[in-house]
Amino acid sequence: MDISKDWEKLVLIVVALLTLFLAQSYIRQSTAYGSKFEIKSVVPSNELPEMEKETVVTSRNLVEQKSLWIPPERGDPPRPIPLFKSITIVEIQGKLVDMSKEKPVVRPPASNRWLLEHELDFLNSNVLEQDPDGDGFSSLEEWNAKTSPRDPSSHPPFAGKLVLIAQRQKNYILEFAAQPDEERFQIIRHPSSGQKRGTFIMRKGETSPDKVFRIDGFAKKQAVSNLGIKVDASELSITYLPDGRSVKLVRRVKETIPTFFGQFKLMLKPDTDEFYVQKGKTFRLPIDPETEYKLIDIDPEKAVISFESEPGKEVKIEIKLRK
Repeated sequence: MDISKDWEKLVLIVVALLTLFLAQSYIRQSTAYGSKFEIKSVVPSNELPEMEKETVVTSRNLVEQKSLWIPPERGDPPRPIPLFKSITIVEIQGKLVDMSKEKPVVRPPASNRWLLEHELDFLNSNVLEQDPDGDGFSSLEEWNAKTSPRDPSSHPPFAGKLVLIAQRQKNYILEFAAQPDEERFQIIRHPSSGQKRGTFIMRKGETSPDKVFRIDGFAKKQAVSNLGIKVDASELSITYLPDGRSVKLVRRVKETIPTFFGQFKLMLKPDTDEFYVQKGKTFRLPIDPETEYKLIDIDPEKAVISFESEPGKEVKIEIKLRK
């Protein structure tokens, strides 16, 4: 064999010899397994080791004992904390605040409990200025009105979104001019605030043709003038119907009866027009047609509006003049 030419055959012969050697070695080892393992005989015994009585009694008592979880109470007033619910702790100005307690208040004036119950973003310093339910009222307004900031159907009165633009005044000028006979009275309406001159001949109990006043009574009187002359100072008692005022008309003396109006705007919808309401009159808002509001008082700085939040329960709201 030429090794230089047939070296592959030589390698194959060597591998085959090595394989035969290893196979014989494994066979010899396997035949010797029986001599390495001996089976010893065992004598049966029915004796049990002595039991540790104290350990058994302790274990039984632990199994039989009833365990009751008593949740801790936190907050003011104290409330139980659920087992699987963590306590909300926030850091405000470097101090840790337990939100289950009422003090310190995180976002005054709203209570910590109210913020948690309505799931408000109390970590935001402007949380009370937000409007989570989109009803046009801020969370602060909802807090003050004790309504829900998460329910669009629960909100403060719409009248709270009214602003007073100005107080307006119209004058109604009357004069008890003459008494044609015992039963009839002549009253002159002088021009003012868009009113034209008018003359009314009326009796006691009658209402003026313009539906503004009613004659209630008459009293014959005299007075002394600056010249010391006796003059007719008889009085007519009338009711000014727009607001129910009682007014005295003295013979030949002009009496100016002012009528006040409020000029308002609903800020809930800034695109709505301004409107006017006469003192003592009722009105409705387009956004809340079911509620009847009444302007019960007005002055240059504020107006007072009343309405029924529920049957028989009257609520009054003060509306400031918009500066």
